[in-house]
Amino acid sequence: MHIDAQMFNCLNSLAPDYLSILFEYLSLHHGVNIRVVTNKDLKIPRSRTSAGEQSFGVRGALSWNKLPQDIKEATMVKSFVARLTKLREQKYDFDND
Repeated sequence: MHIDAQMFNCLNSLAPDYLSILFEYLSLHHGVNIRVVTNKDLKIPRSRTSAGEQSFGVRGALSWNKLPQDIKEATMVKSFVARLTKLREQKYDFDND
């Protein structure tokens, strides 16, 4: 959950600039595709090494793109964390049934 909360901060100008500039919405690259524009999906940075695959830029974008749309659309940290927590609890309950 920590990486998702940090991603929310980066995408909502609540994190330092050196982190926020790592991410771009796909809509900036593919303005024609309506699904991408409404999804708030991020461009996955290219990586040439296995260490690069573990970087915050790559892992953060991958994690963000996996979130459901309603969580991505949260406008406040508190509501984002509440929605994310609810999702994790539902997934945990489902996995343990």
